[in-house]
Amino acid sequence: MICQLGLQYGALITIVAFQLTESALQANNKNRLHTVSDEVLKSQLDRLQWPARTEGHRMLVMGDLGVELSRAGRF
Repeated sequence: MICQLGLQYGALITIVAFQLTESALQANNKNRLHTVSDEVLKSQLDRLQWPARTEGHRMLVMGDLGVELSRAGRF
């Protein structure tokens, strides 16, 4: 929805997506000041909708520890 709005206004859309392992997400959650339960985290992962490459002009996918996994479009 946000990307579509940006496209309607002629904005350059860059999607930065973080593709972390479930174990990394659980570890990060444990280090947060306000954690969520494992059940909530699992529910969010089950409903995750990964962005399509066509939703923006550029897409950058980052993995665990800030490793760049994928880059599409001109940067």
